[in-house]
Amino acid sequence: MGFHNKVYSNRDHLFWYMLSLRLTPLVPNWLVNISSPIVGIPLTHFFFGTLLGLMPANIIHVRTGLTLSDIQKIGLNLSNIFLLVILGFVALIPTLIKKKIKQA
Repeated sequence: MGFHNKVYSNRDHLFWYMLSLRLTPLVPNWLVNISSPIVGIPLTHFFFGTLLGLMPANIIHVRTGLTLSDIQKIGLNLSNIFLLVILGFVALIPTLIKKKIKQA
């Protein structure tokens, strides 16, 4: 099954997949930016998934920038990375619930 067919078969969940990709720090943003139009992600899902998905990481970066005076708090710590991973999985919950309802 090609990428276009896979995207088409999951078209009802694309926003949540995009949100999950943007929330988790595991997938490089440049890869998502390049591959989304190639596999046929609609612009609205890409835009809003990116807008909402990058906010938590941007908040962490701003908080880190505000604490530059305190050398011990520079950068992402393990709890912030864990929080982003958890948020990525939480973004997939609506998709899982829809699939369970559809199977029932």
